[in-house]
Amino acid sequence: MLLLSIPSTLLPFIVVEVHGQKVLRLTSANNSSGFSIYKNQEYRFEISYPSNWQKIEFTEGIERNERKIVANFLSLPEGSSDKFRDYVIVEVSDFQPTHQLSNYVNHQIDNYIKLLDGFRLIESPSSLPDISGNRSDSKQGGVSPNSKIVFTYDDPLAGTIKIMELYFQNKDKVYILSLHSEIRSYDNYLTIIQRMVDSFRIT
Repeated sequence: MLLLSIPSTLLPFIVVEVHGQKVLRLTSANNSSGFSIYKNQEYRFEISYPSNWQKIEFTEGIERNERKIVANFLSLPEGSSDKFRDYVIVEVSDFQPTHQLSNYVNHQIDNYIKLLDGFRLIESPSSLPDISGNRSDSKQGGVSPNSKIVFTYDDPLAGTIKIMELYFQNKDKVYILSLHSEIRSYDNYLTIIQRMVDSFRIT
């Protein structure tokens, strides 16, 4: 099952391996203001995220659609009745440099059409590094996305979910940074996702 819906009751955790089995281990939430920096040594990237969001890390071997799920950043609940925690997730996929990224992205779309109820493509694959329309000058050696899609699907509990997926190609890897939000609050996160994208580095 795709890890596209994260319930609001989910506690921050990391997945660790104990005696050959994967288990969940709780971590403390960071309630400080501003942004924190997350660095991943295995996949050699770093990204800033809101410090009061909950960070979830995944160990090797957890995948969906041949994409390795690396880190998830959960927003704060919007209330006790919140049925969907808006979040930003980072995934990494192997990629043949001789292949076309557009073919890879279209393959992802084909999978979503089959797997997601009510799938609707809003923005087709495109090369649009500017997300919000107000390009930040804070890249300082970072990387910009090579392709972008936006789509919605129907969640049985939370209603319509809107997703923006950004694809960063780097040699034999594709890094996928995606925002998952209830459609009613999607626009509220565009400034945050722009800052996260501007901070994204592949080291």
